[in-house]
Amino acid sequence: GAAVAGKCGDDFVWGEKINFQQGKYTVYGATTTGCPTKGTPDYRVTARKVVIWPNDKVIAYDAKVWIKNTVVYSTPRYKKSLKRRDEEDEFPRFGYQDSDGFWISQRFSYAFSDTVAAYADFAYYTKLGFRPTFGIVNQEEDYTMKLTTGRFRDDNSNWIRKEPEFRFDLYPQTIGKLPMKYTMGVVVGQWIDDIKSSWHQDYNLYVRHDPIYFDKNKSWQLDLGTGFQHIRESYDAWQQNVFRYNAQLTKKLSPALTVWTGYNYLDNNNTSFTYGRADVAREGIAGISWKVNKRTTISYYTSYDFANSRVYENYYRIKQNFHCWETDITYRSVKKELIWTVNIARW
Repeated sequence: GAAVAGKCGDDFVWGEKINFQQGKYTVYGATTTGCPTKGTPDYRVTARKVVIWPNDKVIAYDAKVWIKNTVVYSTPRYKKSLKRRDEEDEFPRFGYQDSDGFWISQRFSYAFSDTVAAYADFAYYTKLGFRPTFGIVNQEEDYTMKLTTGRFRDDNSNWIRKEPEFRFDLYPQTIGKLPMKYTMGVVVGQWIDDIKSSWHQDYNLYVRHDPIYFDKNKSWQLDLGTGFQHIRESYDAWQQNVFRYNAQLTKKLSPALTVWTGYNYLDNNNTSFTYGRADVAREGIAGISWKVNKRTTISYYTSYDFANSRVYENYYRIKQNFHCWETDITYRSVKKELIWTVNIARW
């Protein structure tokens, strides 16, 4: 082998030596980071050995997760997908939301095999206290199965306890030779809120058309999708079928300026739980995004509730990259709520 330095997915990788055999790279004395910097990166993972399956996955052995010169945690075996962004990163995340206060979270994981891992997300909120979640995930080439337990929140800070929940997600599959893909999902678990406990079942199928372009430069893009969902609750023997369709037209006015408009339709958004409920059943949206420079993007979009003839929400957003970290500030003017998050930046 020989010394190595290069890119793996979104990350930079270097090590003492490298071997290539049977379609995989093995890097010894390895360091990986998404932070392009000279000297000590703001964050990195070091490992005795890293095995890389190109465009598939990475497994690190005797791995340590670092913020600057401090080890955040270590694990004998750490796995990361290169096909799709993992839901949670191995590095700390933090932020603020008016209803929950300041929060910080850290994921700890251990890979039992190339496809199965256990994890714990430790999260602390200044207004709510310690709210950890735990899970086991099986991530295959075409699907993911996950068993989770703990307290979870949605984008509107609605909280639920899952004790436990099983989830199956099929990744997008092409429909024959048609320019369409479908996804499927199943959720079965015990959901508990402040007033009730219910065995919750959710079965869904969604079909999305490949983007439709109206010019050679692909500046005009139309996205179309439709789906069906069946929900059941043991709490009150409640069940519901939901039909949906979505349409969005996007125009790239310049490399920096993009505008869009769309319509999202649900024939019913009444559910037993507020957690995960769609905000608007018949929603019109319109927005604009301006990439001010390489590090700063400003955007605005509005959500209009056609059923009640009112503006449901206006979202003002600034996304700022600070070298190795990315901050996202969103203000919801109708709800008068500020949301702020900080994650590591991927290049």
